[in-house]
Formats: sequence, C-alpha cells, structure tokens
Amino acid sequence: MSKINVMLYGGFDKKTKNRAETIYCDKCEYCSLYARGLCLNVTEPFSPRCKFGRVSVEHGYTQRAQKRYTFDSKHKNDEKYGALKHPNDWSVEIVQDTVLFNLVYAVAEKKRYIFNEWKNTDEYFVNDCGFSVGNVSYVEKTELTSELIEKIASRDARALMGGKIEAYRNKIVPNILDGIRKKLPEIYEKFILEYPEYKDISPNYIGRMAKISTLADGIKLYSSGGVFEKRGDKLISEEYKSVFLPFNCKKARVEIPITGDMTYRIKYNSQVNENTEFV
Repeated sequence: MSKINVMLYGGFDKKTKNRAETIYCDKCEYCSLYARGLCLNVTEPFSPRCKFGRVSVEHGYTQRAQKRYTFDSKHKNDEKYGALKHPNDWSVEIVQDTVLFNLVYAVAEKKRYIFNEWKNTDEYFVNDCGFSVGNVSYVEKTELTSELIEKIASRDARALMGGKIEAYRNKIVPNILDGIRKKLPEIYEKFILEYPEYKDISPNYIGRMAKISTLADGIKLYSSGGVFEKRGDKLISEEYKSVFLPFNCKKARVEIPITGDMTYRIKYNSQVNENTEFV
C-alpha cells in the first residue's frame, strides 16, 4: 500500500501523549476524493472512515518528554505530512468500481433487521443508522440500479426516538441525486427515465462552503468591506471600505488574486456552477 498522509494529533497538555497517524491506500489513484486532496481516513471527530486503505497509529510523548521534539520532527518532515484533508461536505464519491454515498441519517447495505436480528441479504436495503450517524454506504457500480436509487430517494429517515428527520428528504436526497447526475450521468439519465417524478429535484446550495476558484464567473461575493466581483482569476471591488485604508481615504479599488484555498459561504444558488467544489 502507498503512504498517502501523515498527521500528528493530541498531546496538548502535560499529561497526555500525542500520536502520529499514517494512512496507506492502494486505491488512491482511483479515488475521486484523493484527486481533490481529500480522504475519509484523515481523522475528524464523529466522522466515518473509509473501508479502503489502512490507518497506522504510532503513540508519541507528552509535552515535557525529551523525545517529543524528535518524534514530532520525524513526522512533520515526512513528505506526506498534512497532504490530505477530511472532506467536510460530500454526497457521492467513486473509488474504482465502488460508489460511496453519504446518506448521513441512513445507510444502504445488504442487510436487514428481521425478527429482532440483523441478517445479510442479496439485495440492498436502506436502513436507519441508529446510534451510529454518518455510516458510509458502499455500492458497486454494477449494482447501482434505478430501483436502489429510488429506495434511497423515497426513504423516510427516522430519529432514534422515532420521529421523521426532515433534513434527509429536504437536503440529503437532493445532494445525492445531484452527485449521481454529475459523477454518473448515464446511471442518472436511466433513473430519471424510469422515475421522472425526481427530475426537478435540485439541491439548495445556500450556506455551503465552496472554493472561490470554482464558482461561476461574473458573480458578486459579499464581504464586510464591500462587494467583490469574480473576474477570471481575480476578485475586484470598485468601492471597498475599511478603517485600515491608508491616507484617511474612505474607499478604494481592491484587486485580490484568487488562490485554491480561498473559500466562500454561498448566499445565492446562482453563485454555483457545474464545476463548483464544496469543502
């Protein structure tokens, strides 16, 4: 397996040891997340891990330990240190011949609860997560049928106490369908032909964080100092206001080069296009 990421965690007080986590994976070259510098196996509290790959943990030292500096330096100097990040906002991804779904409140799996016990099945069922929120659903491309997509889209996710989770139908399902449309267009087209009632369902992007470099050109982005227009690889404000402007001037023309790490919280769906990447 290839080493794809190294990161240090913990050890921020005098009594707790830190640890180094190294991620290995032999499917990274076929992973749509890895292609964007992301990986589910990068540790993030309360987030699911990917079944592909392996995480090796090496325990380190407390802040006062003499070997702490050597331990930290060894891993920080690794060429793979901090190479990947955990995806904060994803719905559909592909790892070689497997489609990964983030249903959040449910999971698609070949398993069913029958007579007070879980039993393996030959077909996929969409089950509630129960105590475990955020399980990743793994479906082979050859088994991603229109019927299974309809099961996912028509499911009513239930909370632990039995109430319906409205966010599943209102937010998760539109994002899943949109992800299939973008990444698996042939499968999506077949699904829409068989279930046309889902054709007009589209996601609401408002409130989601996205890379500015991937937003639609010509849109306006709003900041506390003024309104910027995205023009190619630059953000331009003709009347930017700030108390930190020099020479007591009240407003100025500001031009900012757009870099790959700049993000923006979407205010209008029109700010998004087909190439927008959410983070």
